[in-house]
Amino acid sequence: MEQLDVDAPRVTKTDGVITHVDRRPVAEYLDELAQKRGAEYRDARDSGAYPRKQTGACVGSVMDLRTGTIIEGINGKADVVIKLDDLHPTLRERLETIGDPPPHKDDPLGHAEVKAANELLWMRTRQGLPDDASVLAEMRASVDFPYLNDASTGLPGRRAPFCANCNHMLQGLPTSHGRFTGFPPSDENWIP
Repeated sequence: MEQLDVDAPRVTKTDGVITHVDRRPVAEYLDELAQKRGAEYRDARDSGAYPRKQTGACVGSVMDLRTGTIIEGINGKADVVIKLDDLHPTLRERLETIGDPPPHKDDPLGHAEVKAANELLWMRTRQGLPDDASVLAEMRASVDFPYLNDASTGLPGRRAPFCANCNHMLQGLPTSHGRFTGFPPSDENWIP
């Protein structure tokens, strides 16, 4: 977890919502943070300190643009998912309407961005702040595949769009790398 001081000079806000950090658009700041975290996971894998299987496919950072809190999530192993008792009511409503089976093959509660958003919603609840579905628009996500190479540069770390499950669970939450509305991912179900 990282906590930005929302009143610090490095933070620019409009109507109480962070728009810039260090004079850069918040999306750019968050993208750089997600890439940095991905590199740290690659280094940990290479040193043997933290196996790739523990991280899973994705590493993501989600920022609450009103509170300045940034939560990092990882997919982790396939069976490391949010327990239903720990699922925030706002996301529970989404889960109840996702369908059976869900649009993507993975468990909707196992993805980095859903885990991070769930924690941010609980933090809002504990702080007495609004925590309904409308506040997802006051968050921002940046997710990477740390172990895949970027197709354009060949360098490690590829941007990760929301899968169809994350699209459903986090509808209204902006993401830097687009989203897929169906499975399998294709140009026909892509939203930039």
